[in-house]
Amino acid sequence: MLMAVVMAVTVFAVSNLSFVSGDEVTIVVFYIRTLVDFAGVLILSVQHEQLREAALHSELAAMDNVLHRQYEQYKQSKENIRLINRRYHELKMQIAAIRAERDKVKQDAALAEMEGDIHRYEAENKTGNPVLDTLLTAKSMYCQQHGINLTCVADGFALNVTVTNTGKAAGKEVVQAYLQNPYTEYDCANRIEKPAVELVGFAKTDILQPGESQTVKIDVDKSALKVFDAYGAGTYILEAGDYYLTAASNAHEAAKNILAAKGAEVDGNAAMTALYNQAQTDTRTFATAETGAAVTAQLADGDIATYDADFTYLSRSDWSGTWPTTYQNGSWEAPEAVLTALEITRPEDESAEMPAFDKAGNLKLCDLIGADYDDARWETLLSQMSKKDTYNLIRHAGYGTMAVESIGAPGTVHKDGPAGISSTLAGGNLHCMAYEPAVVLASTYNVELASRRGKLVGEDSLSSGVQVWYAPAMNIHRAANSGRNFEYYAEDPLLSGVFGAAETAGFQSKGGIVTIKHFAFNDQETNRIGGAMFVNEQAARQLYLKPFEMSVVDGGAVGIMSGMNRIGCRWIGGHEGIMTNILRGEWGYKGFVITDQTSFNSFDYCDIREGLAAGNDLWLNTAYNMWALNDSELTATVMQNARTAAHRYLYAVANSNAMNGVDADTTVKNIIPAWQYTYVALVVFVAVMWFFGFKAVRALWASKRYLAKKAERKAKRAAKKAAKANKA
Repeated sequence: MLMAVVMAVTVFAVSNLSFVSGDEVTIVVFYIRTLVDFAGVLILSVQHEQLREAALHSELAAMDNVLHRQYEQYKQSKENIRLINRRYHELKMQIAAIRAERDKVKQDAALAEMEGDIHRYEAENKTGNPVLDTLLTAKSMYCQQHGINLTCVADGFALNVTVTNTGKAAGKEVVQAYLQNPYTEYDCANRIEKPAVELVGFAKTDILQPGESQTVKIDVDKSALKVFDAYGAGTYILEAGDYYLTAASNAHEAAKNILAAKGAEVDGNAAMTALYNQAQTDTRTFATAETGAAVTAQLADGDIATYDADFTYLSRSDWSGTWPTTYQNGSWEAPEAVLTALEITRPEDESAEMPAFDKAGNLKLCDLIGADYDDARWETLLSQMSKKDTYNLIRHAGYGTMAVESIGAPGTVHKDGPAGISSTLAGGNLHCMAYEPAVVLASTYNVELASRRGKLVGEDSLSSGVQVWYAPAMNIHRAANSGRNFEYYAEDPLLSGVFGAAETAGFQSKGGIVTIKHFAFNDQETNRIGGAMFVNEQAARQLYLKPFEMSVVDGGAVGIMSGMNRIGCRWIGGHEGIMTNILRGEWGYKGFVITDQTSFNSFDYCDIREGLAAGNDLWLNTAYNMWALNDSELTATVMQNARTAAHRYLYAVANSNAMNGVDADTTVKNIIPAWQYTYVALVVFVAVMWFFGFKAVRALWASKRYLAKKAERKAKRAAKKAAKANKA
């Protein structure tokens, strides 16, 4: 402090003493400089004091936080000691009772029971993962304290594979786990199809030097064994029979390993194969989703067999007899059932009541950051919105959404595309990173890379002010020449799902919102606008929906983009079985669904009333006149659905980086930027100039005609006079 004072005096002396002597003006300058210097010193002193107080407050808060945590740890330790002492006392009593027991059989039974308790404890609390062990132990003690039964379920298979680099160069290796399901008579009778092998897991080693080894672990959940029985049980089943698991470098090697394990003379490694036998067919375990919803058939109307009873899918039970040919020779006269199914439906609930709008209130969207989707305050917040704002929020969501002043909801910016945030389609002069296509990323089998790429695009989201990313894309490579395969990860549903979930979680960790696309069955570009995609439900669930399910359940996606295509005869966004029963019922999805492009009349089939009723929430529309319903069409049913859609979207926004810097004191307003005023003025100027210019041209043209006629009349009069003179 003393040094600071000395420096201040020295600086003052050097800079001001030259003004002490001199004329009156110099003396005045000296007084002014002296006053300014002292004021500056005073301000710096006050600022220094404030900084010191802020530092003290910060230190006190940190100390308080540490002490609070230590106190919580102390209480937990105290409770643990109490439970241990109680258990110690019980063990003493048990040991004393066992020693006193003279019946050897009962004594052994009591000891066996104690050993069983120890084994159960180890099974529940000794997983080999120290973090998980700590959590399980804490949960176990909490449950003991409150009389709650704790059940830990882990059902599946673990493959531990040691990889050795036998080459001369350093490198990595991918270990792939494959499964072969039993192919049974029941499958043939009920049209269930199963591949020879399917990918159920994978792991990639670190860089291994020549001669170096590493053991990788692949966990395979038992749910990987289930199949969807579309024409029989109408749900997932786990069939009785032998299941083979093998580790291999690719599918061909996996098939050979399993054949070798079955005794065939092939170039396979039977030692790399494990056998699991399911004693009885299980039709119950996987018939209920983790959400508690019943898993039932939802897509019969997307199956061509529903409309053509003679249609037969390719089946391994009869390769030659079911080998596909061009359907109906390429020309099919649609039956009446198809024409009826193509009609748009707009369900109306006669008992629906119009939601409340324009209610007075001070609740803002920022007040619900972190709130549960079912928090009662959402209804209060949504009731503060006007009817117009509610409907326009969902119908005008092309590349962004408007701000809602009544609830303090900021406007958002949306951008394509799967290789990074792009300004190509919607402009914006953004400067974001371009990344490799998704198919290249998935070819690495490096899930960490997908997570890191998602985070990096998330950083672009923060720097560019783009909150909603129209990506990642995860349709299946059904054919090698599909027009947008470069945007999609792979031909395999598991590989697509793992990478989709990782990239989704990475991006959203930065507060951005994904819209995983194109949901679903958009696996071709030709005729994708309104194209009718027919698929049976087993293929739909096990192949085409799987990546989306994993990105929702494992990746936590809060945004989805529905496709332009139909599933069967129904536009995908208007299909309640997909949008509500599967997506929200079975998968527990809480986010929103936005359409693909719907700004033109060619997208009339993406009907907003049908879509809202089915579970689609936003329309990627930039046209003023598209989806503009009149007041009589905005019925109680439509507005109830619109209210739900607004809830889903605002729930995602409230927990995104769109709220960065937004608090209770923030004022949100919709404004017209200066360039729009300039544009309007220019349009008016051009219109005025055109109008008056047209008038002037007409006047000039009229005056020329008038003068010409006048000259003509004058000439005629002169001619008459000349004629009279000649006669005279």
